[in-house]
Amino acid sequence: MRRFAWVVGALAALLVAAAVQQSVLMRWGLLGQVPGPVLLVVVIAALGLRPGGAALFGALAGVVEGASAGADLTALALTRAGVAFLVAWAPLLGFAVTPGSAGLLALVGTLLAQGGMLLLAPPTDLGRALGATIGTAIYNGVLAVVLGFLLRRALEADAG
Repeated sequence: MRRFAWVVGALAALLVAAAVQQSVLMRWGLLGQVPGPVLLVVVIAALGLRPGGAALFGALAGVVEGASAGADLTALALTRAGVAFLVAWAPLLGFAVTPGSAGLLALVGTLLAQGGMLLLAPPTDLGRALGATIGTAIYNGVLAVVLGFLLRRALEADAG
């Protein structure tokens, strides 16, 4: 039942994150960078899911993100599914799920997902896209630490 509640919460967070990402996100910029809330939800949700379920959730998140932004669905679904699958293995391999580790996983996961996007759907201005990728990764890492503190008990209970 606890995992079902985690999935329902993750799906609700995914829809809110997609709406926020497409509506008010540009006003939240800090030093010219913006977070990637959909990818952040993917990483945090994956910490409470098994790898297969996390990959499915990541693919769904990529489709939702791509549909709401009018972007490349295939590349988004593949990169988000791959990152979610890898992140879901972290607790199973003994990686302690703490707010700090959630931040690190969000930073690395964002770099991997956005790096995959750069390879699968290359932008015309690669330098700017690479800078935005690094900025988003740092932003997501910091936000994941905050979310990790807020979700600490749920993450610890589901990781074990």
